[in-house]
Amino acid sequence: MIVNCIFISACSEKKLITYDLKKAQNSNIDSSSYKVGNPYQVDDVWYYPSVNYKYKEIGIASWYGSNFNGKYTANGEVFDQNKVTAAHRTLPMPCYVHVTNLENGRSIVVRVNDRGPFSRDRIIDLSRRSAQLLDIEQSGMAKVKLKIMATESRDLALKLNTKKIDNKQLTFQQQQKKSIKSNQIFIQIATLKDLNNANKVNASLSLIGKTKIIRISTKSGNMFRVHIGPLFNLNIAYTTLKKIITLGYSDAKLIMN
Repeated sequence: MIVNCIFISACSEKKLITYDLKKAQNSNIDSSSYKVGNPYQVDDVWYYPSVNYKYKEIGIASWYGSNFNGKYTANGEVFDQNKVTAAHRTLPMPCYVHVTNLENGRSIVVRVNDRGPFSRDRIIDLSRRSAQLLDIEQSGMAKVKLKIMATESRDLALKLNTKKIDNKQLTFQQQQKKSIKSNQIFIQIATLKDLNNANKVNASLSLIGKTKIIRISTKSGNMFRVHIGPLFNLNIAYTTLKKIITLGYSDAKLIMN
């Protein structure tokens, strides 16, 4: 069992309180899906989600609660304001982040499962329970230090991605009614509106395999799909798909041409 320690300053002394991270690890995991996501825009500002296991930052934390309770989070979970979770603009979902309230010394681990906050002066939005544990429910905001828990976040990503790949493999096999030729198997990595973003994705994966960008016309304008392939057989295709999803492209899927 992984245990996170919360240090509380009381006058000149610090008392040690143990917080069971296992509850945070298991809560809603069955309904959770691993997602990094494509670049997105909110109020004329672009955000670029990515997998960054070296992430750390100091800034202002806020919290959200009853107005969102019971609604879906950005990675498909049902938001519960009484769980120890949080929203972040760019980190993979879910992942674990160590949060320290620099104003009182309290420290907890939260599970990121949502997007936000979109006020530029804040770096994380906590659930109400997380805010209570950090003693910022009343004040509403506090200066905090964030640091991703790399090992635990990698383990969680691997667990969810393995499940996702297994499901995709089964679905793909069930859909194929004809023999697969070696030049028919591709991986569709992403579909993007912006050609510059498509070029970035294309360049970032060029070492994994032969990539290309395909332009398609839609009612809302041109879209750009990034593909890798052709792949020689299903075993190679699934191995490549696993690498791509682990890099953060959770919507990648096998396709036939």
